[in-house]
Amino acid sequence: MRKRISKPHDLDGLVPSFKGRVLLLISALERRGFEPVVVQGRRTVQQAKANTAKGTGIVQSMHRWGCAADFADRETRWDDPKFFVALGEEALKLGLWWGGEWRKPDRPHVQGCPATARAQNAIRLLKEDDVPAIDRLVSGHLFVK
Repeated sequence: MRKRISKPHDLDGLVPSFKGRVLLLISALERRGFEPVVVQGRRTVQQAKANTAKGTGIVQSMHRWGCAADFADRETRWDDPKFFVALGEEALKLGLWWGGEWRKPDRPHVQGCPATARAQNAIRLLKEDDVPAIDRLVSGHLFVK
């Protein structure tokens, strides 16, 4: 029998405007009968490099700037396609960008900025600890869906 994901949500380090939408996303998924958990929010450079080495991420991931999160269902983990369809639907309703729509889909991934070079490079120019500046970009001052 597979173990449930028992860890709490990994929300530390998410920029405030994105974190607020992540909390709304969790509530929306719970209303649909799922048990969502944020399995990874903000990443360190070392974590991003380790994921890149494993082939499961990129060094310049939006996770490093606190504007991306990876989700799973506490019970079914990554095995329930219905969970990821619902994740995408609800994320899009909240003005978030869902990795399931990408050329190389990343169904657990949700972020607060478009997956475009222009948008992500604007964030990457900022220091990772400049939360107010990152939050201004993510909160919609630059990005409109």
